[in-house]
Amino acid sequence: MRSFAAVAAGFAAVLLAAAAPMGPDMGQFSAAWQAFAPTAELEIRRLKCRGIAEDPSEFACRFERRIGKGWQRWATMVARDGSRWVMIDTPGPVPPRR
Repeated sequence: MRSFAAVAAGFAAVLLAAAAPMGPDMGQFSAAWQAFAPTAELEIRRLKCRGIAEDPSEFACRFERRIGKGWQRWATMVARDGSRWVMIDTPGPVPPRR
C-alpha cells in the first residue's frame, strides 16, 4: 500500500503538469507559419516546443522540415497572442550536429 506522502506527491506532479503551459499543436504551428510566410510550403514532422522560463507565453520550437526528398532540422520561436500563435523569430535550419 502506498503512503499518503507518495500519493500526495503523485497528485501534486499531475497538477503541476496540467498547469504547465502547452506549446502549439501541429495545426496551430502551421497556421502561425502561414501567417508569417504565406507563400512558403510547409511539410513538417517531429514538432517539439518547450516553454521559456522568462516569458510563459513564448516557446522555442524544433521540428524537421521536408526539403526536396529529405528532412532538415529547423527551429523558431513562437508566442501566444490572444487566441492565436505567432512566429516571433524567423524559422531557419539548425546547424548539423558534430
